Amino acid sequence: MSDMPLKNKSKAQAFALKNKLLKAKEKLLYFCTHSIKKIILNKRDILVQKFRNLPNTNYNVGLLHLKKGNLWDATCRFTIMTKFWPEYHKASYQLAYCLVLRDMDLEAQVILEKLVKDFPKNAPAKTLLKNIKDKTTDKVREDYKKFK
Repeated sequence: MSDMPLKNKSKAQAFALKNKLLKAKEKLLYFCTHSIKKIILNKRDILVQKFRNLPNTNYNVGLLHLKKGNLWDATCRFTIMTKFWPEYHKASYQLAYCLVLRDMDLEAQVILEKLVKDFPKNAPAKTLLKNIKDKTTDKVREDYKKFK
């Protein structure tokens, strides 16, 4: 009979321990979930910031390729720009310019005609288009080689 209070006492202790463990588990789960959520949101913010800079980065890398004479790489960059960010009209001009430098005047003309139609005040596009129509793109290529 003296065992009964001891059993009840150990059951009560076991029950109390179980409740403490459950509360600790809930706190740990909340902490982990909250921490993971903070990490995910932080990473998301970093990615959003990087993607905001992606058009400028691609454009600048394209200009570097153009400056170094890597016309194929520059053409690829500006093509990507025109596909993903069509509103970035400077890339369309640079793409047309690269195409002219690669002796692809007809492809450049199509791009420039659309560009001049959409942005009639774009003087460089008008000038390059005039060079194509006047068949004076050899001078454009020579000028590029001088400054490269």
